[in-house]
Amino acid sequence: MTPLPLQIHNGRWLSHLRRRAVTEEELAAFTSGEVKLSPTAARIAASRTRGSAAVSTLFATAADLTHPDQLPDALLAAQRMVRALADREIIALVSDSDTDGLTSHALSRLILEQQFNTAPAQLISEIGHKINDGYGLSDNLCQRLLQRTPRPTLVITMDCGSSDEARIAQLKEAGIDVIVTDHHELPQASPPPSALATLSPIRADSGYGDPTIAGCMVAWLFWCQVRVALIESNRLPASAPKLSRYLDFVALGTVADCVTLAHSHNNRAVVKLGLEIINRSNHPAWQIVRQEAGSHGTINASALAFDVAPRINGASRMATPWPALKFLLTPNHSEAEQLWLEISGYNQQRKQVQQQMVQQAMAQIRLIDFRYQYGLALYLAEGHPGVQGIVASRLLERSGMPVACMTPHRHDEQLLSGSMRSLDTVHARKVLQHCFDTIPDCGPGYGGHAAAGGFTLYRDKLPQFIHHFCAAIEQQHPQPFEPVIYSDGELATELLSLDLVTELERLEPFGRQFPAAAFEAIFTIERLFHMGKNGEHLRLELTACHHRFNAVWFFALDPLGNTPVVQGQSYRFLFTPIRNDYRGMEALQLRVTGIITV
Repeated sequence: MTPLPLQIHNGRWLSHLRRRAVTEEELAAFTSGEVKLSPTAARIAASRTRGSAAVSTLFATAADLTHPDQLPDALLAAQRMVRALADREIIALVSDSDTDGLTSHALSRLILEQQFNTAPAQLISEIGHKINDGYGLSDNLCQRLLQRTPRPTLVITMDCGSSDEARIAQLKEAGIDVIVTDHHELPQASPPPSALATLSPIRADSGYGDPTIAGCMVAWLFWCQVRVALIESNRLPASAPKLSRYLDFVALGTVADCVTLAHSHNNRAVVKLGLEIINRSNHPAWQIVRQEAGSHGTINASALAFDVAPRINGASRMATPWPALKFLLTPNHSEAEQLWLEISGYNQQRKQVQQQMVQQAMAQIRLIDFRYQYGLALYLAEGHPGVQGIVASRLLERSGMPVACMTPHRHDEQLLSGSMRSLDTVHARKVLQHCFDTIPDCGPGYGGHAAAGGFTLYRDKLPQFIHHFCAAIEQQHPQPFEPVIYSDGELATELLSLDLVTELERLEPFGRQFPAAAFEAIFTIERLFHMGKNGEHLRLELTACHHRFNAVWFFALDPLGNTPVVQGQSYRFLFTPIRNDYRGMEALQLRVTGIITV
């Protein structure tokens, strides 16, 4: 990718523009053989997936999924679960409170009850509260399990547990077996020794071959292996339904956790298959999602990422995760409607708090010389710990560098709660590990994976943390950072049509490392309208080569509230062609990212 002396103004900030480049050989892989994409679609595909497996990764199917028995401890864990089901043991399901954790929890309960005939009275659900409990199998969660009557004899962790040896040891001492299903980094690269089994694709001894899958995928694979074990032990008939019907939850959790959709055939396959289920299912949650969040009644990965997951996360960030879990589980349509309204309300609260926190952070950032900065570690004294992660994500977009956002701990004034978000070139958990290994008695702990992490820090260690945070990032990425937006280059405006949109839709799902197309073209603004509560969005009528196009530009205004374009003028736009359905009529629409300037 060749840097250009160009910038893109997307209303809120300036970023450098880089154009993706592909070779003729890379294009040929997608324009010949069975695939035969159009030259434009092939350009998009080839610039995002590389190597000999590019085509098979992009168009992966259920037949391409890696078998669950390749996960370490899968057979051992499945046999223990078979015994628990046969003996009607009390089983506790423990998950994180984000969308990945809650979808893991939902599919686990449904599979146990619907497919394995487990009585609800045998199941205990525990979810870590983001603010009150923190991350993972926390001390609070552990104590709640130990105080249960009757006490569980088996605990299954989902999207957590890898870093929780101390609590797992307590449960083991109390006679409780723990099976960990997780995708987060392992301390010292080894599984918690007190766990009966640890199913993790990133274990050094894993034969799975794909360390990028989400926590919900690990949980689903575990239950697939349990199904096999139940059939082999004659406790399920060989004709028992496969568990692919639960990939709707895996799709949502995978998209929400921002794992790669460019380099994993497993991730692409489960998201594609799960979206098919979501778009045809009579499950109340998906009916409401299609009604409320779908463009022309169809849900794609973008709708999951920007409409559904924020609502699931919003409940956990602002209040409690239970309404979100109930929304995913309930078989009652009326209850699902009420729960959707409830979690939507929490999401609105989250947006308001997020806006305030971003403004506080920007006031600090304006004082920083970015030429000598390798990361942003910001303390927001009035911030909300449930929102700090998404604020870190927004600041990452603006600054182009890894960000740690910290707020006061809600229950201990000596502590700070922190979230980190990072780029593909800097491993988030390794940065946090460096800080906690280097700073004596830095804080109670940390966890995470390549793209994100969470931590709890002693307040008096903040200055040292900021220093070592930036130093650790510089070790991984010695070059200065800059905010970058990528372009797929010039597109002749005569190619813009719904047929082009249909061709690009063949490349779905779009997501992390496999973003939707972003083209350049020069248009004249014939008419301009402000939209939104505060007029922050623009609706544009554009012309080029005697053709007229409708466009939308979300969050177009600059930080001072000024409109960056003028009616009657021509600009080079960066945009994505999309399908717009208005009152049953489909039409081409351009979704503008920004304007390109020298």
